[in-house]
Amino acid sequence: MSEHTPGPWRVSGCVMVGLSATDSPLIEHGDEQEGSPLIAEVYTDSDRLPAAANARLIAAAPIMYSYVATQAASGDNEAIKLLEEIDGTMRNVRS
Repeated sequence: MSEHTPGPWRVSGCVMVGLSATDSPLIEHGDEQEGSPLIAEVYTDSDRLPAAANARLIAAAPIMYSYVATQAASGDNEAIKLLEEIDGTMRNVRS
């Protein structure tokens, strides 16, 4: 089982202006309350638009993990394989 900060995660600190974004996106835990614990800050070396998209993808990780885990528990072989890969990657990150 993966050990991560449980969801929900949300993106903040990134304002879209036309087709570009200002500020580095932040991934925070919880709802819109002030002072939500910071999970991550997403940086880019050029245009901030990819950083905003990456932040939304990262913020969806707990929901996606939960879905894959539910599918694996119901016997979905592809989900079982994917869950094993995710958990293996998490073990490598921690070591």
